[in-house]
Amino acid sequence: MDLKRRLFALKIKWETVRQEFKLRGLLDALFAGIVYATLITVPVVAVLIELMLISMHRLYFFAVLYILAAFGFVWLVNRLAYVALKLKRPDHESDAKGLLIVNACVWTGFVLITGILFLTVFIPALTA
Repeated sequence: MDLKRRLFALKIKWETVRQEFKLRGLLDALFAGIVYATLITVPVVAVLIELMLISMHRLYFFAVLYILAAFGFVWLVNRLAYVALKLKRPDHESDAKGLLIVNACVWTGFVLITGILFLTVFIPALTA
């Protein structure tokens, strides 16, 4: 029952945020967050990939660092999206930050599952 109540509260939060910012404004903020976070994290990812290529004997270590960088990317996208929404409407009353935290948790879970899959299946298959 508690899960149903939380999902219902989340749906109500989503409706209030959607009414206040409109769907186009939400998508605009998320797209801006993705663009700026990509511009910020491209050098970090490029360095990590270069280090992974140079030292293949520490492949797991750099894979874990890459997964942590992906966590940072997800956090940065949602943080920048929240800042964009706050700049669009400084006097907003809805809980956009709470919804973006839920969004970050979902995407972080996806990154974690993908990272575990790479660490347990793909990397051993490539190094065998």
